[in-house]
Amino acid sequence: MKLMFCMFADDIKLLPGNVFSRIMGAATKARMADANAAGRFAKLLQGLFKTGETGAGLF
Repeated sequence: MKLMFCMFADDIKLLPGNVFSRIMGAATKARMADANAAGRFAKLLQGLFKTGETGAGLF
């Protein structure tokens, strides 16, 4: 459910810089369906409701 929210938020520009699309694109290109991609998504989800540093940058 959280990832679906991220897709929605990315589409309507709630997330800055298309961060969700960038993480997905990097995961797809590198075919990193491993802990590396999971870690980036975890950092994104942790950072949704607070200001600061996430795996995708500073917000």
